[in-house]
Amino acid sequence: RGTKAPQAAGVIHSDFERGFIRAQTIAYDDYVSLGGEVAAKEHGKAHDPAILAQVIYDAATNARPKVRYPIKNDPTRSMLSKLPTVVVDKLLAQLLR
Repeated sequence: RGTKAPQAAGVIHSDFERGFIRAQTIAYDDYVSLGGEVAAKEHGKAHDPAILAQVIYDAATNARPKVRYPIKNDPTRSMLSKLPTVVVDKLLAQLLR
């Protein structure tokens, strides 16, 4: 707790810390319906990825991590929730190699 997002990402792999890019996430439906990034931000639809970084840090540093860590109000989560759990697990396993 209290760790900056780049350092939290570095817990998983040092390349994540060195190449950390801070970006906001916008749900695809919001992006399209509002007409792009600027409008989505003006309507409060852009989300800070610090919440996701904290969840990753908690999972990486927990001696007995949960099978799933819910993230509230994260558009990435809503995209991934449409995929079967097996597919999401395989994607994450490939990303974390």
